[in-house]
Formats: sequence, C-alpha cells, structure tokens
Amino acid sequence: MSRPTYAMPILETPEIAYVESRRAALADLAAVFDDHRESVLCVRIGGTDLSGLFGLRRDRDTTVWDIAVVRDALSDIVNQFARGGRYVVTGAVWEHIPGARLFKPQLRESPFLEQHAGSLRRRMIDDDVDALLREISLDRSNGLHGKTVIHPTHVSVVNSLLAVGWDEYDDACAIRDARGAGGAIASAHGRMNELGPHALWAEQVLARATAFGVVREGASLVELLALGQRAVAAEYGLAMSSVKVVS
Repeated sequence: MSRPTYAMPILETPEIAYVESRRAALADLAAVFDDHRESVLCVRIGGTDLSGLFGLRRDRDTTVWDIAVVRDALSDIVNQFARGGRYVVTGAVWEHIPGARLFKPQLRESPFLEQHAGSLRRRMIDDDVDALLREISLDRSNGLHGKTVIHPTHVSVVNSLLAVGWDEYDDACAIRDARGAGGAIASAHGRMNELGPHALWAEQVLARATAFGVVREGASLVELLALGQRAVAAEYGLAMSSVKVVS
C-alpha cells in the first residue's frame, strides 16, 4: 500500500532574494504548490540563506525583520502564499549567538516581578531568548506561524508565544458565532470586532488554537514560559534556577 508523501518547501534561493526575479519566481512556485496542494504541509522561509546571499547575519539584538532586504522578501512571500489562508508560512530559524550585548534587554521587568519570576527573566536574557520572543511576536504579527529551532530550550518559547491568548480566542469565537452578520460588535476586551475584515483573522486564530492550545483565562504568558522551561529542563536534564509559578 502506498503512503502519502508530504513536502515542506524552503524558500531561500537567489531568485527569491533578488528583487528583479522574486515575484516571477514566487508565482511559478505557487503554481507548482497549487498542483500538489494536499501534499504541501507548510511553506518555510530560509532566513539564514536569504541573509547570507547579501553577506548578512542577524546578531543577538536583531530580528530577521530588522534586515531590510530580507524583510522585503518575507513580505512578498507572505503576500503570495498566506493570502486568504492559502498556505501556512513558517518563520525563519532563530540563531542563538552568545556574545557581548550592545543594546538593552527586550523583556520588561514588571510582568516577571508580578509572577515572582525575576530569575526566569534573567536567564532568558542571558540565553538570548528575549530577542527570540521579539522575533516570534513579529512573525505572528506579519502572518507567519511556526518556527524552526536549533536548541530544545527554544521549543517551549515558540509554543508559548504561538499559544492563543484567552482574549483573542474569546474574540475569535464571537466573530465566528456572528458569521453572516454585518457591521461590528463590541469586544469584551476593549476593542472592536468588525465582522467582515476580522473573519479570516478569527478563522486563523481558531486554527492556531487547535495546534498550540489556548492560555486559560487569567493566566499570564510568564506562567506559560516558566512551565515550558521547567518541562524542558526535566526532559533534557538542563540546569534551571528556581522559578515560582503562580497557579
């Protein structure tokens, strides 16, 4: 009996990096992928290779979205493949490069202090995870879901950031339940839910919730990060500082 074959094409070639050939190359690839749509699990971006074509490499303070020529390519890839929920497009691999730090950390203190998790914040900064958190947040804001990682401690960070917050889940359900209605409805979370423009957003949030779960009401991202880091430590025998998690 034959088994299905699945693909995860990686976009990282010069034809995609260079502006004069990019759009034609993406259109050609889209035609090929569409012919095999049921076999394409996701479209992955090779951020390291795209950067390398220009002799660039992001450091511990820089996200892939800060590299202008790569950012432009990412934008066109999302435009071609993610429109209308056509394909899942995943983020570029995160490179953990230890070294001297030039800029201040990207994690605020107050959320960690509220959860008595100051040591967790310090460790994440030391391990460059604060920049990873920032990059995942930018990935998500720009339509990328999922990420390639190079170290087991990054897995829980990616999963935590891609888990659906209670507020956005509640809004997505409200928009889904009002499907077919026009206009807008008030969100219980201090924003407007416009039923037409936000319909696809709601659909994608609910799909992400199925894959990554939903953070329970009242829980914080810091709690989720702390639990994830503890689980990784237990699984891989990594040394971890004591972190209090409020249940």
